[in-house]
Amino acid sequence: FRVLHRSRHAIDMGPPSAAAPWPEYTHDDADADAAGVGDLRSAAFGGGAAGLHGHGRDWRGCSNAAGAATALCRGSRRGSFCGFRCRPLCTAARRGAPAAARRRGVGALGVGVGGDQGASPEAAGRTPSSSSRSPAPMAAAAATISPTLSPAMWECAIGVGARVDSIASGKEDVEATAAVLVRRAARAKTVLVLGLDEVDKVLTEIAQHASGDGGSLDVAFGLLLFMRGLLLQQFDRQGEAMLSMVKAGQSMARSMNRSGRAHKGWGAAADLGELGELAYRCLATSLALAADVERALDVAEDGVRLCGTAGLMRLSGELGNLVGNRFGVEPELEAARRAAFGCAASHLRAAEEMEPGHKRSYIAWAFASDMLHDIEGCRHIADLAITHCRAFWSHRLQRPNHFVTGVTSRPWWDPKLFPWVRQLEENWAHIRAELDALDGGAVLDGDGCSSAWPEVRGHDKDLAGSTGTWREFPLLGLGEEDEDRARRVCPVTRRLLSSVEAVRAHRELRPKEETALFSRLTPGTRLRPHCGPSNTHLTCHLGLRIPPGGGCRIRVGDESREWKDGRCLVFDDSWEHEVWHDGNDVRVVLLIRFWHPDIRLEHRESILRDEARDRMCKSWTLL
Repeated sequence: FRVLHRSRHAIDMGPPSAAAPWPEYTHDDADADAAGVGDLRSAAFGGGAAGLHGHGRDWRGCSNAAGAATALCRGSRRGSFCGFRCRPLCTAARRGAPAAARRRGVGALGVGVGGDQGASPEAAGRTPSSSSRSPAPMAAAAATISPTLSPAMWECAIGVGARVDSIASGKEDVEATAAVLVRRAARAKTVLVLGLDEVDKVLTEIAQHASGDGGSLDVAFGLLLFMRGLLLQQFDRQGEAMLSMVKAGQSMARSMNRSGRAHKGWGAAADLGELGELAYRCLATSLALAADVERALDVAEDGVRLCGTAGLMRLSGELGNLVGNRFGVEPELEAARRAAFGCAASHLRAAEEMEPGHKRSYIAWAFASDMLHDIEGCRHIADLAITHCRAFWSHRLQRPNHFVTGVTSRPWWDPKLFPWVRQLEENWAHIRAELDALDGGAVLDGDGCSSAWPEVRGHDKDLAGSTGTWREFPLLGLGEEDEDRARRVCPVTRRLLSSVEAVRAHRELRPKEETALFSRLTPGTRLRPHCGPSNTHLTCHLGLRIPPGGGCRIRVGDESREWKDGRCLVFDDSWEHEVWHDGNDVRVVLLIRFWHPDIRLEHRESILRDEARDRMCKSWTLL
């Protein structure tokens, strides 16, 4: 027999001879054929040729044909199953074991797939051509077989192809089907290429075969369950999606524990094949959703060491940021915190070098650099994002997590563009009087504040560091308890704010965020450079208690300005900004957030839904 090099349509078989020996057919040739054909029948025909050569004691021909069939199987729907059946024959031939190869007999692959392995069809008391299904799909290929072959050998070769159609639906078929669905989503980098019904059907079939022993079928079940969760997120069924993805992680972790394998060797297991890398990603994400962030990071970093892909590096960076956030800003945890963010930045930098152009990667990388107080690093990351991404950041000094394109983008805005600003300035004395009354009769602390002024926490506290104290008094947003208190002590201020549609709508659509507050800084406070979370709103500062003699200023973009009592500054806080308080007394401003004027009423809710989806959806797991 002879396999024609780089054949894209069929395997042409002819009798071997000294004048026309079997040509060398490498795995590279077979891979090329698989990419062009991916036909299981071609692979089966190659396997049949291997068996015939084994029967004829042509061990080199047997080895070449079996290797070709194995490689061709990689491109087929049942590739892993049939390829597995080919390997023993190929290995036996390459080791020079004539007896082992001869026992496989004529049509060894057909026997291995459809019946008794290790015996020829004749020894099994049947012929391949007696298959219950018609070998019609093989008719064209059969016509190419040399008429010099004996009828028995011809029938055997045809039977190999016929047996492929008679494979019963079993564990291997279900696993292969699941693998096809997962690979389809992985290669398209989106689950939208899948249908929820077909995923549910395969999950039901897998549940009937999964053994829970840590095998590839159990992992395939977990992977497909995770894909189902990603699909549900696309339909805004967030609760179901979260449950599905967490269960996926539990299934994969449980199968590893039962098999006695630690996750360090799991992704490299031969039975996972190319799905091992994706399994690492999905398991790590599932663990993070279940709030087991430290273990999720361990899994992702093990995957980086074993697979070294850009996707796993990006995921490790995201998880490193989550771990760093958990350490808070306490001085005793500073070393561990910086180590976590440093590791995250390192992974994200390596991912950028391998595969540039991922928006989420730039956002996470800039966040890690910001937590490391590397402002120049943040600007460099923005330059890379501008170079490699479309419809994303447009200036190195504007780096919000959520960026909406098509709106006017400038750091400073003229207050005269907003008529309600003049009303605030005209009533600033009333607002100042309510501010002065806040601490009247209350017990004050060392900064001259009562307990009504909580100190900022988390990231905001890190911005000030140890330079001074930053406190806030909420007026709108953040919860009913705070608003009830503000309603009692600051009625004029609240009434003025609620009369502004852009401010009122911001509070109504973002009830858990700060819409308006009094912001208080002690002398010596310095807020380091940072960017706000979104460019969908603008910020107004009304000066209420500004120390005389200057020294209190704010830089937004490239320009710095000073506050003045009774005057407003309007700016876009998604631009890089920083604050200096070099005065000799406290500085207090009324801070107001309101919708960007370019964002119309009918678009606001959809933008908020997009922001929420960005925070919750884990579709980036496939990127």
